[in-house]
Amino acid sequence: MDAASLPVCADDIDAEWLSRALRAEHPGVDVASVTVVDRSEVTNSHARLAVEYRTADGAPTTLFCKLLPAGDRRAAIAATQMGPREARFYTELAPMLDLRVPHAYVAMLDPVDGAFVLLLQNMLASLSLPGTWMQGFFC
Repeated sequence: MDAASLPVCADDIDAEWLSRALRAEHPGVDVASVTVVDRSEVTNSHARLAVEYRTADGAPTTLFCKLLPAGDRRAAIAATQMGPREARFYTELAPMLDLRVPHAYVAMLDPVDGAFVLLLQNMLASLSLPGTWMQGFFC
């Protein structure tokens, strides 16, 4: 997949795109549907995705998604190169650390314009806490 195919917002992540993106780690994956279950605009756009599969091949049923923000802040945030640095953290540095960090299923970036997409382990889904008091920490 190339930088031209990066989604602009979470709604752009459809079953076909996600199947292609996940195949680097899950070669037999075939996504049936993707649903945005929650979203927020912080520094970047954050969304939680629910994924249904025809063939899962070990891929997760939920993902935490990070993208550049929409609207007038997009260019300013892209200029910081924060997304590409974070993508490199998850792909290059995090695997060497003895810390619990979310697994990056997809970390793609466009080094020309600073666009990126991170699809990470949904840490909220792995919590076994009652209620949603920590939800703001993960989305």
